[in-house]
Amino acid sequence: MSRVKRLMHGVHTPIQPQFDSLVDTGRVSCRQGDVDPGKEVTAWGFQTQNVNRKAGLRECFHARHGCVFIASDYDKCELCTVSQINILMHREKGQPDKNVKLAQELNAGRDPHLALGGKLIGIDYAEALSRKKDPQVKYVRQAAKSANFGFPGGLGITSFINFAKYTYGVELDEAKARRLKAEWLTAYPEFNLYFGIVRSMLRENGKDDDGNPKLRADVTHPYSLRKRGRVPFTVACNGFFQGLAADLAKDAGFLISRECYCDPASPLFGYRIINFIHDEIVIEGPRSTCHAAAVRMKEIMEDAGRRWCPDCPPKATPSVMYRWSKAADDTIDPVSGEYIPYEEMPGYKVAA
Repeated sequence: MSRVKRLMHGVHTPIQPQFDSLVDTGRVSCRQGDVDPGKEVTAWGFQTQNVNRKAGLRECFHARHGCVFIASDYDKCELCTVSQINILMHREKGQPDKNVKLAQELNAGRDPHLALGGKLIGIDYAEALSRKKDPQVKYVRQAAKSANFGFPGGLGITSFINFAKYTYGVELDEAKARRLKAEWLTAYPEFNLYFGIVRSMLRENGKDDDGNPKLRADVTHPYSLRKRGRVPFTVACNGFFQGLAADLAKDAGFLISRECYCDPASPLFGYRIINFIHDEIVIEGPRSTCHAAAVRMKEIMEDAGRRWCPDCPPKATPSVMYRWSKAADDTIDPVSGEYIPYEEMPGYKVAA
């Protein structure tokens, strides 16, 4: 059944995604579920974790009458978690925290994508910030973003070129990709130690079809001590920080859910988690209490961030809306200073 037909059924019956609370990476996954022919359908599934980014599609999802969605995500979550992992690795090797440059930038409130992008064109952070709407600066920031999210996972140059193109729309030839990686490692030299430690964990685990040894690592995640065995280099690189982000988000999700169901004194009581998108949690509940609920949601998420990433905690940013929308951002009423629905903000425009 097409996604359009599933959305049409949502007019009369609930949209009910099916979640798996633990996959190999430690994350939560989502699927739309199957409909059995001949059976009465009381709810239609939809894959709500990876909804197409085309304008207007997310807006098809509307909160129930009298209710709003509150979507809160962690800002630069995996950059914070990879920085925390790097700090732990540096301490294990007797090296100071100050060597983890990415953590220093994040804790100072700087935008690492803009900082690295500025270096690519030879300007300092202050100038890059003042020119952030300049097309050249916007382009190099996007290129830097592809580096900051691609290279920590151990991508090789060919894989990175494809990642940058299809994920961020940045087209690079081999020479430019190599230069970008060199600039990235110069900006964040802590990753030399990171990759070295992961490589030292690799052990031979059988042969591939050509008779070459398959190198695999056993990963133990910090704090949760969750284990994942026999993974290749890139999966191990990715797994450390992606797994920590998953543990962090699930901790926050559990505590939010507990107050939604079990704490009548909480402003979250009566709300329900309706979507869980890795480092973003979406809840639904009464419009009348949305400000207090958004504030409490932010508190819980940032408390969890400090527990799991004590040296580089991520911030959480809630947004209130009637329709699910990526355009909803900073939905604080400039007059009252309270969270209000995006659609009630001054100057609101319907998504094109």
